[in-house]
Amino acid sequence: MRTRLLLILPLLAACTAVEPLPRPPQEATLPASIAPNAPGRDPIVMVGQSAGSFFRSNPPNQPAAAARAFAELEWLATAVPNAQNWSSLGGQGLQQLALARNQARDALAIPRDAPPQEVINGLAAASQALAANDRAALDRALPQEVFTAGPAGTVQRLSAPPRVPSALAAADTFNSERSRSSPR
Repeated sequence: MRTRLLLILPLLAACTAVEPLPRPPQEATLPASIAPNAPGRDPIVMVGQSAGSFFRSNPPNQPAAAARAFAELEWLATAVPNAQNWSSLGGQGLQQLALARNQARDALAIPRDAPPQEVINGLAAASQALAANDRAALDRALPQEVFTAGPAGTVQRLSAPPRVPSALAAADTFNSERSRSSPR
C-alpha cells in the first residue's frame, strides 16, 4: 500500500494547479493632445519630466494642468514596464510607478481596475475641455463608470491636487537611471 502511494504522489503533484504566469501590463498610447512632439527624443523621458515637474510643484487651481499630469502618470505606469529601453529601471522604480498610479487613482476616485487607456483618454480630454472652458466636453470626458466622483467631483479634486509622493520617488528613480545610462 505504501509503495502504491509513493507511486501516485508524483502523478498527483503534476495535477495540482500551477501558479499562472504574470500577465504583461496593458499597453496604452497618449492622445495627440498631450503626446510630446519631439522626434528623436524618448517620449518616456519627456512625459516623465512633464509629470515630474507638475508633481514637484503641485500647483492648486490648475485643473487642466493636473488632468494632464495625472494622464501622463497613468501612461507612464503602463508604458514603462513595456519599454525595452527602460528594462534596467528595475523592480523598485516600477513599484514606485505602480504605487503612484494607485495613489493617483485613489485620490481621483478612479477604480484601480479601470482600463488604463480609458483613464488616459478621459483625463487628456478633460484637460482640453477645462482649458477651453467647455462644460459639455468635460462631461463627456469623465464618464461616471471610470471617474466615480463624476465630472464636478473630479474637477474639484484636480483643482486641489493631492500629493502623490510615489510619483516624485519614481521621477527621481527615472532621473538617476537616465543619468547613469546616458553616455558621458
